[in-house]
Amino acid sequence: RMLEDDGERLKFRHDLLREALYEDLPASVRVGLHREAGQRLAASGAEALQVAEHLARGAGRGDAEAVAWLTMAASQAAPRSPAVAAELLERAVGLADPADPERDRLLVERAGALMWSGKLADAEAASRSLLDRDLDPAVEATARLWLARTLGAQGRLRDTLRELEYVQQSAALSDELRAGAGAAEAMARLQLGDLDGAVKAAEQARGATALPGHHPAAILAMTSLAIVEELRANLDRGLQLIDEAVRLADQSPQRRGHQEVVHLARGNILMELDRLQDARSTLQTGRRISEELGVRWRLPLYQAVLGMERFLAGAWDDAMAEFEAALALTEETGERHSLVLTHSVTSL
Repeated sequence: RMLEDDGERLKFRHDLLREALYEDLPASVRVGLHREAGQRLAASGAEALQVAEHLARGAGRGDAEAVAWLTMAASQAAPRSPAVAAELLERAVGLADPADPERDRLLVERAGALMWSGKLADAEAASRSLLDRDLDPAVEATARLWLARTLGAQGRLRDTLRELEYVQQSAALSDELRAGAGAAEAMARLQLGDLDGAVKAAEQARGATALPGHHPAAILAMTSLAIVEELRANLDRGLQLIDEAVRLADQSPQRRGHQEVVHLARGNILMELDRLQDARSTLQTGRRISEELGVRWRLPLYQAVLGMERFLAGAWDDAMAEFEAALALTEETGERHSLVLTHSVTSL
């Protein structure tokens, strides 16, 4: 009586029974069964994550098939859960042959997934460990770009620009990397107060003709241009630009354009226009999408700007609650930009 009916299938009467039987199998038998299960699932067209889970449990070092499935599963998971993608890539790296040149590419992808998931200290360490040795130029440029984005999220903007300079000097720079570096440079220069430099870098990123307009780099560049217009008091032009950036983010594959700060910028512009209710709505939308995409290091920024909106509306108790949430998320992720706004408005 270990099994019972479950419609068209049988199921174990209790998980403890299943676990007891599983653990009672010799390790070599478990490995073989996992491998066979993974291969049969692959042949039946099952999801990559399900196939990868079995093949990884049945794999040894250098198992290219298991590494390939784990990599595919990570790619599928990344748009909605970069934390899961980072975990899958870590397992793929553990199985990859140390002499395989693809192993460095997996490590770079893992650094990016760690950054988006809000594990900024881990992302920085992962990027720097790669840059401590000789790399393929394209892999090195990607690693430096992720390091630059990670440093920028921590508020270390001059270090960000230094890494981006290395990226842009690379002989192996693809159009995609060039646009990504230019857009990141625009945002860093903007945050340092170099508005002319931000505009120049953003226009160069948008001019990467090999990329479609909905690419995240183009969306980040447009966002930087919108913020420049806001700071120059051209609010209507800024709103026009950021509305276009939001539209492109909505149309981007798997909504990856929303990994950038489009709704934060739009919320700030709407506050400048005294449209507080609209600002709060767009900020709440941006926070929700960031949560859905697993982009946790954006969350402290959303909480802080929502606190600013509550302060301007005179709902000061609500503002303090938003700032307390922002501080907790800052502590969790290592993000730093929100701290200035949080402490400044809290003091007021």
